[in-house]
Amino acid sequence: MWSPKKVREKLRYMHRNPVKRSLVPAPELWRWSSFRFYALGEAGIVAVNESFGMRARLG
Repeated sequence: MWSPKKVREKLRYMHRNPVKRSLVPAPELWRWSSFRFYALGEAGIVAVNESFGMRARLG
């Protein structure tokens, strides 16, 4: 099990990767990302398993 700090690190990496690769100018614009769920609380095309309560721990 990862610590909340490690989870934030992993999510940050995943959410920033499309920006780093110049695919989109901002993480919220990458259609296949869970960024909008974690940052804005919006459901998107990516299903997020909230049973772990990660959003509450990432704040």
